[in-house]
Amino acid sequence: MVTGCDPCQSVICINGVCKDGVCDCQAGFEGTDCGDKSRDRFLSGYTVAEQCDNNGAFVYTTTITEAPGSDSTKVLIDNLFDAKLSFGLDPVFAFADSFILTIPSQTLTDLNSKNYTFSGIGVMDPDTTVLVIDYTIVADGNSDNCSATLVKQ
Repeated sequence: MVTGCDPCQSVICINGVCKDGVCDCQAGFEGTDCGDKSRDRFLSGYTVAEQCDNNGAFVYTTTITEAPGSDSTKVLIDNLFDAKLSFGLDPVFAFADSFILTIPSQTLTDLNSKNYTFSGIGVMDPDTTVLVIDYTIVADGNSDNCSATLVKQ
């Protein structure tokens, strides 16, 4: 009788499990040993060129940082829609998975108690590291669709 070798015997998966000699990574991790956080590629300062259907074109800066806590996929996007500087809003949160950022629907309130609801999705080009975020912002019942192109500084 011939016994086979365990293909996972010498495979170390930091944040995942070995299946047939290859690491199957937990959400938010990637790489051959699942040691890289997917969100790390997004962490940076950016120059933003943005076009919105109702509010026109803007150029501003933003920063994407790690969100506090144990969720390795969560990031904070500071100043999306130039909202921090214009309205005093807190950062929008998003979840990173590979080259995609998902902004779940969330409502932020400015200093005058006006609500702004954000939702959208972003995709980073793996070759150029340019991130394009298409999102919707709703304020006072008025909706605006925006496309923001973020270039790392």
